[in-house]
Amino acid sequence: MIVRPDGTYESNSLFLNSNWYENETENYVVDETTEVGQTLSVKIVSLYPFYNLIIEQGVLVDVETRDPLPGEIVDPSPPPKTPEELRIEQLESDNLMLMEAFANLYEMILAGGDAV
Repeated sequence: MIVRPDGTYESNSLFLNSNWYENETENYVVDETTEVGQTLSVKIVSLYPFYNLIIEQGVLVDVETRDPLPGEIVDPSPPPKTPEELRIEQLESDNLMLMEAFANLYEMILAGGDAV
C-alpha cells in the first residue's frame, strides 16, 4: 500500500511492500507483507479520510483519528438511485420470477405432470 502525503492511499496486490509509482518518490509505503503493515493498512482503510499521518524519521508509522473538516461529506447514506438503476432492479426481479416459473414447469414435466 502506498499513502500519499495528502492522506490518500492505493493498494496493489502485485506490490505489497513497494512504491509502484516511480515518479512519486514522496509516497509512504506500508509493507502489507508484515503483520504490523497489515494492521496499519486496515486502520488506514477504516479511518479514511478522517485521519492524520504520524511520520517518524520519514516513515509512516501510524495514523490517528481526526474530526471531519468543514465541507467534508460525512453523510454515509448512498445517493438516490437513478431511474435507470430502478428499472434494472425491476427487470432483474421480473427475470427472477420468470426463471422460477420455468424451473417449476421443468420440474412438473420431469415428474410426468401435465403442463397447463
